[in-house]
Amino acid sequence: MSVIEKEPAQPEALAGTAETRATYSRRKYASPRQLRRQSGILAAARDMLDEVGYAGMTMRDLAKRANVAQGTLYNLYENKDALILAAVVELLDRLAAEALRRRPRPGIDAILNMIVVTSEQIVRTPRYAEAMARCLGNASPGDPLIEQLYRRTEPLVAEQLAIARDNGELRPEIDLDAVCTHLVAQGWGVIWAWVFGAIPLEAIIDERIRSYVLTLSGITVGEAQASLRRRLADLSS
Repeated sequence: MSVIEKEPAQPEALAGTAETRATYSRRKYASPRQLRRQSGILAAARDMLDEVGYAGMTMRDLAKRANVAQGTLYNLYENKDALILAAVVELLDRLAAEALRRRPRPGIDAILNMIVVTSEQIVRTPRYAEAMARCLGNASPGDPLIEQLYRRTEPLVAEQLAIARDNGELRPEIDLDAVCTHLVAQGWGVIWAWVFGAIPLEAIIDERIRSYVLTLSGITVGEAQASLRRRLADLSS
């Protein structure tokens, strides 16, 4: 797969104030039929973003795609940005569930598995991933998108690092909070490198794994470190 064609115009940051973006949905659905409808709307929004990007998606076209009235969208979500943020949150929840279904070994393996799962999603829907990355890059401090898209993985990484430490896989003097912050920043750095054309889409999985392995191999000990070094060698071969 080659580098994707860039949007004709860079999508603006998710528009509106932080207050309007903070509310994902105006109404909470309860019945299975209503929940399926809402999930269908969010899935349609992600499909449209992947096809036409943020700037090309309209609520009118989305209503047609989701087979609902346009008024239904506004009954559920205050604006396009609130709807897109809800679509992001639902997707990330699904990816987290997928990562757990693969049953990785807790600790270092679980962290690397999470990177693989999220990177595979980027490769599947590159235009959607690019739109979200650009919006995140333009977000202001305090924007809900930062909490939901950037910081969402931090608790999982921190939890798995703590497991690795308790299992004797990490050097005891390591500051887990600092490592967690560094790893999440590394993962996003690779995504932005792809968005800006520095690396091709087909390399994003290996490059994100490599960025994590390089850091983790420097703070692990014993067999955990040896396993990471073997993985790094495989990536370089």
